[in-house]
This record gives sequence, structure tokens and C-alpha cells, in this order.
Amino acid sequence: MRIEILIESRKVTARVADPDNLRGSGSATVPTSVPAALHERCTSVPRAALRGRDGARHLRAMIELRLLGTIDLRSGDHPEAASLLSRPSPTALLAYLASAPRSSFLRRDSLLTLFWPETSQAQARANLRKLVHTIRASLGPECIEARGDEELRIAASALWCDAAEFQSAMRGDQIERAMELYAGPLMPGFYLDGGGQFSRWLDDTRGQLARDAAKAALKLAEQHLRAAQRTQASDLAQFIGRIGADLDDEYLFRKLLDLLVRLGDHATALRMFEQFSARIDDEYGGVPAPQTRELIASIRSR
Repeated sequence: MRIEILIESRKVTARVADPDNLRGSGSATVPTSVPAALHERCTSVPRAALRGRDGARHLRAMIELRLLGTIDLRSGDHPEAASLLSRPSPTALLAYLASAPRSSFLRRDSLLTLFWPETSQAQARANLRKLVHTIRASLGPECIEARGDEELRIAASALWCDAAEFQSAMRGDQIERAMELYAGPLMPGFYLDGGGQFSRWLDDTRGQLARDAAKAALKLAEQHLRAAQRTQASDLAQFIGRIGADLDDEYLFRKLLDLLVRLGDHATALRMFEQFSARIDDEYGGVPAPQTRELIASIRSR
């Protein structure tokens, strides 16, 4: 029996994956909310077109993988899909493949180096085949495409991923779309035992996406300020404030402080600076740059 689903539009709200369903993957954190002004818009997920026996084209829901602010996997055609997230290794491979640009095939050798750098090639290839089989068994054989024996990618017609869509929106300068998609840090709380290079990739990509989200929000806030839409700009500034303490780009951080001052929100600017300073001291044993301290001194003197 085929179940056909026609969805005109719906509002998607990211949820935190239950840490109890992420055995070995650590505890998830509460997702960062997108600005209220953007919450009101609907986030549409592409649908795969199918042709039925009658020749008519139908729409079915794609597999939906959300990695921003949550770890969530949904599929109407594969009710057992969510159980895949209880297994850290298949989850990590699926996330890595799904986060890549949609048209990109990834070489198996690069995946072996990422996940099993200290394992013999024969054993690493066997491990990869097993993980690919596990993902296909849960999500369908069409979910992962192969080109020859050496390249793999996620089938764009089978699976949609918010992280890949966010990066695509950023590349296309679709700022509002990017802000709709960014619900928080990439794969919060996820941990892969012995992850090695995958863990470094996750940390680096998580930081890059946070910086991209902050840049997008700053740009959109500037547009709202020029149009005298201060309420929306303030919503966006509060959104950046929630990810500001995690930024590793101090120039971008000062841009945020300056925006908050222009909005008259000195209290948030000072609170963010205290959080940022504490993180710099905790992680690096240092202090913010002189330019940042001078900016804060000028804010305090007002």
C-alpha cells in the first residue's frame, strides 16, 4: 500500500533529540530559537516527485534530517528511521554526507581517513560498507548513491538536510532563508567515541556555521535599521546574542556590540562581553583584544 502525502505548507519547529536515544553520543542542548519575526514564516521542505501507475505525478515527503540546534530524523515512508540516531557511528556518517554540497560525490578514501585513520585500509573499508548498509537498511537503498566503487553521496531526491540547505542559502546570499534554517549549533551535544578527525571536522564546521549565521543576521539587521524597522532588528540582535558567546571571530563580535549600541541595548552588549571574556579566559587564558575592551569602556561610560 502506498501512502501519498500532499503538504501545501507547514511550519517546522526543531526539537532536541532525546539524549536517551543517543546512546554514547552525549547530551543534547536546548536549541537556539530563530528570531520571532522569522518564526512566523513557514519552512518548506522539498518533496520528491513520483509517477504512479496511472501516470500522474504525485508528491511524497522526503527524508528530513535536521542537524542545526537538534539531531532529528523523520520519514513517513520509513517509520524506523529515527532509530538510526541511537547509533553514533551511522549518525556521524549520515551527517557528514548530508552536510556536503548536494552535487558532491565524496571519495571513500577521504571517509576512511576521517573515521578510521589508524585502522588498516581493509578493515576501514569493511567498516564503511557496514555503515552504508546500515543507513540504506533504515532509509532505503536509494538514500546513498555510489559512482563506481570509490565515490558516495546522499541522493538529493531522497533526503533533505537543514545544514546543507543553510550553506546553500548562504552561498546564494538568501539571508532570510538562512536565518529561518539556523536553529542553533550543528549537532549539539553529539560525541563520537574515537571520532578523531570527525570530531575536529564537527568542531570546525559548527564554528563556521555559527559565524555565517551571525554575519547573515548582522546584514539583515542593518537592512532593518536602514528601513527604520527597529523591532525586527532588535529580534535579530537578540538572536546573535545567543550565539555571540560562542563566536571565535572577535571582529564579528565587535560588529555585534556596535549593533546593540545603535539599538540602545547596552545591557545585552555588556552581558555578552562578560560571557565572551569568560570563555576567552577559560579556553585560552587570555583577554579580549584592546579594540574590544576600548569599545566596552566607551559603552560603560555612556
